Amino acid sequence: MTAATAAQPNGSTTRTSFGGLNGIRAVGALLVLTTHVGFHSGAALNSTFNGLLSRMDVGVAIFFVISGFLLFRPHVVGWLLGTRRPGTRRYLKHRALRILPALWIAVVGAALLLPQESVPPSAFLRHATLTQIYSAGNAAQGLTQMWSLATEMAFYLLLPLLAWMVTRARPSTRSVLIALGILLITPLLGAAWMWVCAAGGGGLRALWLPGYLGWFGLGMALALWHTARSVGMLRRSWLDDAGSHPGSVWAWLARSTLLLPHRSQGLTHWRRQPQAKLRRRASCTPSSGPSSYSLPFLRWQGTRTQLRCDGWAAGWGSSSGTSPTASSATT
Repeated sequence: MTAATAAQPNGSTTRTSFGGLNGIRAVGALLVLTTHVGFHSGAALNSTFNGLLSRMDVGVAIFFVISGFLLFRPHVVGWLLGTRRPGTRRYLKHRALRILPALWIAVVGAALLLPQESVPPSAFLRHATLTQIYSAGNAAQGLTQMWSLATEMAFYLLLPLLAWMVTRARPSTRSVLIALGILLITPLLGAAWMWVCAAGGGGLRALWLPGYLGWFGLGMALALWHTARSVGMLRRSWLDDAGSHPGSVWAWLARSTLLLPHRSQGLTHWRRQPQAKLRRRASCTPSSGPSSYSLPFLRWQGTRTQLRCDGWAAGWGSSSGTSPTASSATT
């Protein structure tokens, strides 16, 4: 099946926003915020729920997958439909405008409002340019969470090349399946990189893009799979039925509840909802705004959390704020 016979644009293909992702963003934002509060307050290390709080950094993986999906999808649409692909210059300009202003505010705020002992000015400059993960000695109070933004920026810069490499062939069912296979291998490459880093004693290399390329790669694979299906290049499968069935949501919820280190009372308040209601609830727009703004917003929230836990402008003693109090105040 070739692009000429299968790639017919429709509403699902040409859409540029995905309301259902807003609910996932909200979950990711809450997880990232809560894990930062847990570490800054000490609850992620010493409380009853330390195991749960310390692993809520999975929110970073959620945002990386969403970024891979949303940013790679326009390239896939252009490839399969034969339309114009995103311009690299315009794309990088938009990325810079949406990331750097909020980043610079957070860096300046941390430098001026948090106690920074023996932190050289060059460390703040590296944070402002998102190059702090490539050299040692750049740790600064309130900015440690910026490592993931530096990793994401590396993906932004590499994406045009990755998209060109993955979508070079003539669009067909075979080429789509090959591209999907390549993207689905990226988690193995990321795991191999992490193994090499661990064997070498860890270090900053474990924060570099190769270790997290699998998360972005899965988002890219989802973008390719979703678009290829919408243009008729891939047939409907059992994955579509499983993903669209409300029972999948409840199965995921039950699995997550069983993994909690305490008996959850949350399920007693749930009732079976029609699929339309589930979709509407997942589509509620979170306060963090669009995806392109939500990640730098959360990094700024991490700096605010440090301010709260250090007692700035709140009248608490240093590190005396409890996790629930700090979380509520930051939110």
